[in-house]
Amino acid sequence: MFRHNPCLLSLRNTQKKAKAEGTEGMVIIQAFVDEFGKVKETIILKGVPNSGLNQAAEKAIKAVDWIPAEHKGNNVGVWISLPINFKLN
Repeated sequence: MFRHNPCLLSLRNTQKKAKAEGTEGMVIIQAFVDEFGKVKETIILKGVPNSGLNQAAEKAIKAVDWIPAEHKGNNVGVWISLPINFKLN
């Protein structure tokens, strides 16, 4: 869960490039969210090579202010996996 979602703002430049090149697809990204809600590491599980979409997905995930997971009342770091679908309209 996230507190604030700046993903749409950070993806606007990528969207312009993608439209010009006709690029779309899905990036599945794994991220480690620490006990403070910050993304510390990302891994692309499935990407779209040479498109800029993998980098856009990483940038978007890192820009989100996540709500940390809890275990027994304490904030803990966890790995999450998310699909990010880039589709042209």
